[in-house]
Amino acid sequence: MGRDPSNTIFLNDMTVSRSHAKILRNAASVLIEDLAPSMAPGLMAPSSTRASARRSSVQIGTFTLMYHESTVERPKR
Repeated sequence: MGRDPSNTIFLNDMTVSRSHAKILRNAASVLIEDLAPSMAPGLMAPSSTRASARRSSVQIGTFTLMYHESTVERPKR
């Protein structure tokens, strides 16, 4: 995600870099990786470039992003 219009998540804000962050998902977790830590200090802990996306919210530029996960219900037979 970032300011580049070709990103899956486009954030149109001059304080956001063209490729600012990436969402990484596997069976056990969902992480957000900060690809431009100097552009948004405070997005992650000072010693880390990755954090759980399951926290309450993530601020990137003027955008506040919230992760929501739902389960798909299967039809009853």
